[in-house]
Amino acid sequence: MGVLILDRDPGFFEVLAPTSSTGITAALINPVKIFGTAQDTAATTITLASTASATDGAYTRWTVEPYGAAAGSGQARVITAYVGSTKVATVAAWGTTPTSTTKYKLIPPFEGMEAKEALVTVETYQVRFRIDGVAPAAGVGHLLAAGESYLVKGTKAVKNLRFIDTASGASSVLVTVFF
Repeated sequence: MGVLILDRDPGFFEVLAPTSSTGITAALINPVKIFGTAQDTAATTITLASTASATDGAYTRWTVEPYGAAAGSGQARVITAYVGSTKVATVAAWGTTPTSTTKYKLIPPFEGMEAKEALVTVETYQVRFRIDGVAPAAGVGHLLAAGESYLVKGTKAVKNLRFIDTASGASSVLVTVFF
């Protein structure tokens, strides 16, 4: 096993369960602002909208900024932790605590940039993948076994990356994108 040195800024990650041909979430490849309304707030937290990601850590390093006429507007805080099951984002203490109806925008750290590389690690059971945008099949595409990693280089290849499970729904793939 070798050592892989990446010279780009690490971005976001997601875990895929590719029971059918599955690609990386578009927002992961080219992150954009997300708008919502808080469900609750406290001195160092904001509970994001019910439509926010259910993945722990999904918004860590993103900036949350209340806007409009509500209390707390104009304060930008970097999210230091995020719990997907509760939608609670932890931030540095608010100067003025926003209210539970405060509108906010989430600003990703790589807003407007496109992913240039993706590190793929197969966590459980083998998968097949393709980088040409065509759906792989159980017997078609490059094979990666559990525990193996692969680096996909180039924005187009990252966008076109597709996986499929070869173990009847038991495979999982961790994908980290780099900008």
